Amino acid sequence: MSCSQPVEVVEANGFSPRGNEIKMGSQESVDLMIEFDKFWKAKDYDSMKTLLSDSLYVEFAENIESTDTADKFIEALKENPNQYDWTMTWAFSIKDDNPEFQGDFVNMGFDVSKTDENGNVTNHRYNDWAWINNGKIQWYSMLKRDM
Repeated sequence: MSCSQPVEVVEANGFSPRGNEIKMGSQESVDLMIEFDKFWKAKDYDSMKTLLSDSLYVEFAENIESTDTADKFIEALKENPNQYDWTMTWAFSIKDDNPEFQGDFVNMGFDVSKTDENGNVTNHRYNDWAWINNGKIQWYSMLKRDM
């Protein structure tokens, strides 16, 4: 029988703009984004809206103007003439160690196939971030890279 040292679990690392470390966020926030993704893929806008803050701010990766309310976001999705098919390839949650800043940031990766109005297909990788607070998506940002 041998004695071994306990494995040290690091709960925080790095830094934030406020000088605090970054910690792992909650699985609940990841689960919320997985549910949101399922609703989005099904174009179930009513169910999507239940997960959105009324004052949601969204930055799109495409040539779509940023939106500052949940209603404007849903309307922008409905008006977009392009068709998308995607697979979420990863998701994790982090949070700022500052007790004055609430909520989690969820990072998600997507492989996306876009078909435009003319039937042209392009493939992209998206790296999206969402800020979740009080069980609602407060902010969503999309970054796109060609494949």
